[in-house]
Amino acid sequence: MVRTPRQAFNEHKRRASSRGLDFTLTFDQWWTLWEPHWADRGVRVGQKCMCRRHDEGGYTLGNVRIATVTENHHEWAVTHRTRTVHRRYASKRAAAPGLADWLQRDRGESEEEAEEADV
Repeated sequence: MVRTPRQAFNEHKRRASSRGLDFTLTFDQWWTLWEPHWADRGVRVGQKCMCRRHDEGGYTLGNVRIATVTENHHEWAVTHRTRTVHRRYASKRAAAPGLADWLQRDRGESEEEAEEADV
């Protein structure tokens, strides 16, 4: 089904809203971005899509660009991996023993001996 630019804009806006994302672009702003790429628009490899910067924020002027589906997927994967690593690191860091605990274990000291050594 071939859609008109206006229909595609309305659908894009509706889908963003259903995902809880802001969509403040006007049709004219949206079309200015899309017009040079309209024939290449799609969801397959090599086709173009509208991307949000670091896959964050809404569809707002200054936060979107037109790129290939592959570029968008790559950016999403890198951003997602980075967020996942930071979350994992933070949770492990919070659960990890402190340096004094490591030194105590390494030296084979009891807690009392470690405290005496600190004094």
